[in-house]
Amino acid sequence: MTIFDLQDAMAAEIERITADMRFLSPKGEMTAMRAYKQALPTRAVGEIGGDEDDEDPYPYCIVRADSGEAQGALGNQKILMILIFGIYDPTSERQGMQAAINIAQRIVERFTTDPLLDNRFRLSSEEKLRWETAADEDYPYYFAAVSMTWEIPSYRRERDRYA
Repeated sequence: MTIFDLQDAMAAEIERITADMRFLSPKGEMTAMRAYKQALPTRAVGEIGGDEDDEDPYPYCIVRADSGEAQGALGNQKILMILIFGIYDPTSERQGMQAAINIAQRIVERFTTDPLLDNRFRLSSEEKLRWETAADEDYPYYFAAVSMTWEIPSYRRERDRYA
């Protein structure tokens, strides 16, 4: 199990958790949330599929492996995972933040009630599950984030030359 396996599993789980939800895209279409690993894709002119008229990728979730800590050969490795949600809502009702908070609450509920992911990864019971919203409003874009710490097996020492 690697950090990338955890990231893949989390991206798939985010899309599963939000599968029944639809959000407005900048093209004016109702669409499902898409999860991206580590960062949003670039939109460079000249790349295959790239166009200067490409729309922003809203709605999205960035599944970012933020930091980690190995506790030696006998302990588990702790991985801080941050989920960043971007919602687009140009309507006068300005419900984008409510949508972002709703997603964050679904994530918190999912992993509070069942701390296992893909039957391989366990949410750390020592660390808090935390959510927050963007401090500044950037209408028509809204953002929320969830941070959580996961435990995966650490590296195992094969031999000790001095033992």
